[in-house]
Amino acid sequence: MSLLITQDDAKFLDHAHNVRKTAANRPVFIRMSNGKGVTAKIVSVSAVSIGIVFQAPGQIGAILNVRFLLPVCHRLFEVNAKTRIIHTHLKGDVYYSTLEFVDISNDDLSVVESFIEEKPVSID
Repeated sequence: MSLLITQDDAKFLDHAHNVRKTAANRPVFIRMSNGKGVTAKIVSVSAVSIGIVFQAPGQIGAILNVRFLLPVCHRLFEVNAKTRIIHTHLKGDVYYSTLEFVDISNDDLSVVESFIEEKPVSID
């Protein structure tokens, strides 16, 4: 069973600050719609999205499959999700993009939420 989050849901939750976002420094493998795979870096995680940095801008609306590992209770858990790029901007010499979760299993969402709860500091 998967949780489907609409773009409107993600924007509402982010704007209302009802979703805790925490800093991260994790690699993420991204499978693009053309089948090519790239590795980027996750810099923030919330229950509705991840923030990544990469050397090229993302196309708003593009659907990307992502896979990354998160440490929870001193173990690494793999998270797989379908995401949509909802924001991108140049930040220094890299591009920052927000990828909202559009399809993530309940188990993987639980891993994300547990990772956030274990982190001592949240970011806005």
